[in-house]
Amino acid sequence: MRLIICSLLSLSFIFANQRDDLIAANQNFSFKLFSQFKESQNPILSPFSIESCLYMTYFGAQGLTEIEMKHALDLQGLKEKLPDNYRRLWAHLFNGPKAKDRAPLTLANSIWIDDKTAPLPIYQFIVQKNFRGTAEMTSFNNPDHAIQTINDWIATKTKGKIKQLLTSEDVNASTKMVLANAIFFKANWKLPFNKKLSYRAPFNVRDNVTQHVNLMHQIEEHKYSESPFGQCIALPFRSAHPKDLAFVVFLPALGKENTITFPQLSNLIDELQEKRVDLFLPTFEFEKNYSLSKPLMQLGMIKPFSTSADFSGITGEKNLYLSSVAHGTYFSVNEAGVEASGATSASLNLESMATAKDALRFEATRPFHYFILDLESKMIFFMGRFDKPEQAPVKKSFFSLGCVL
Repeated sequence: MRLIICSLLSLSFIFANQRDDLIAANQNFSFKLFSQFKESQNPILSPFSIESCLYMTYFGAQGLTEIEMKHALDLQGLKEKLPDNYRRLWAHLFNGPKAKDRAPLTLANSIWIDDKTAPLPIYQFIVQKNFRGTAEMTSFNNPDHAIQTINDWIATKTKGKIKQLLTSEDVNASTKMVLANAIFFKANWKLPFNKKLSYRAPFNVRDNVTQHVNLMHQIEEHKYSESPFGQCIALPFRSAHPKDLAFVVFLPALGKENTITFPQLSNLIDELQEKRVDLFLPTFEFEKNYSLSKPLMQLGMIKPFSTSADFSGITGEKNLYLSSVAHGTYFSVNEAGVEASGATSASLNLESMATAKDALRFEATRPFHYFILDLESKMIFFMGRFDKPEQAPVKKSFFSLGCVL
């Protein structure tokens, strides 16, 4: 009996280490990829969504194609262990004992295969079992119909919020396979803002340049930390478990550049403590569509986008290569929450409002970074930078990705 218990403990330790390797890969990849958008205005990405789609592609890669993708994605260990590790990570994050308490986040993966292309049965089986994906057949000889079919699937998985991720620029008659990913997040704040306290205020875009924003205000107990290079605050969503998904804002110190590294963010999260905070945060809505082909090539993924790519682990033949990677995002923050809908009653603490002088001031009226991440594991689901106000888009919330081969 003692030997069996030791064996089980050893296996648990190994699985935890492999899970932690994937979390570390997520953290490193998130910041590497985001660094490719330095010149973009108000960039917003979902690293978790992008990884999920690329992992399905990577599992079918061989030779130099595999090596370059492994390096770009910061993956450790054997490729053959990735599917099981991904499945265990997903179970740890969303299917564990606290899963019912987590803010609602749903993810869907799918592979769309040309009806004249025969994927290996083992590849289809692993995608379905470990990557929570579905395998569907379609005819790319009729590109318009294939595009509509895949976009309809994405629209269904995002509850009708995104309908046109793929276009004729992404899919044509030579396309053999499309890997699609959609991730949807919607949650209310645990401590919603009182809309009556929001007001128009100047936002300092840069020296001597301001634009007006709708500024939310509240004084509440929040997880807060600071360092010489900036302040950090974590706003929880309506969830029973405190160490869970949170909206984390990093505000650089006055005179400091709006940049942050993962070690800096990690240290700030480790030092979070409950503090009374006088918080000012703008409402915003951003809709962005990106081609990730060039950013991924900048990270070293050259071979996968060439006609000499080797994805023979998918079909058994060297007849596939990545032609495009499309990523669409929409992000909304308001008094009720992140992409919240309907009215939410706000509880205004009049006593705290009267003692603002005793609270730490967090005034996000200059450029800042924001994240949705798991405070316990520091797994990054969404990552963005608020540079300046933009006119609100018309669409609703989605995070969606397509890889075309």
